[in-house]
Amino acid sequence: SAGILIFIIAYVIATVALIPASALTLAAGYLFGPVLGTAIVSVSSTTGAAAAFFIGRTFARPFVAEKLGTNPKFAAVDQAITGNGAKITFLLRLSPIFPFSLLNYALSLTGVSFQDYVLASWAGMIPGTIAYVALGGAGKAATSGSLTPTQLAVYGLGVVGTLAATRVISKVAGDALKEAGAIDD
Repeated sequence: SAGILIFIIAYVIATVALIPASALTLAAGYLFGPVLGTAIVSVSSTTGAAAAFFIGRTFARPFVAEKLGTNPKFAAVDQAITGNGAKITFLLRLSPIFPFSLLNYALSLTGVSFQDYVLASWAGMIPGTIAYVALGGAGKAATSGSLTPTQLAVYGLGVVGTLAATRVISKVAGDALKEAGAIDD
């Protein structure tokens, strides 16, 4: 529908413009529900990440290099990504160490291939996408007034469980990034 297309376009623009998209991810759960919302955000975030990566790797490269090239965290990631581009990209997407929008541009300066970047980014963003979209869906369910207290409790436990799992995944990814030398302690 037109609403979905408008949402995707807005999400991609926000991502390229370095505007945090977490509010849009929550909104997707509220507007489209957890399953369709997750699918829409997955398409939107991956497309936005690919567009920002392409922009950062092509005509905006000098600007991005000037802004990020001296960052010590980025230097560690750049060194670790050589030969492990997909793995490090995947782990960075699972970990909240770098903001989503900034990471798109930072990784455009590395040697990771476009294909590896897009695939690893998509896979690594799934857990966070599910968590945020579920939270938005829970917000709608809580405000609709049509749920029984038991249904609301089950929905709430599902969101808490998803957020807890995302936190564990982020911790494991952060530890793996430290082990790979992509980040400092």
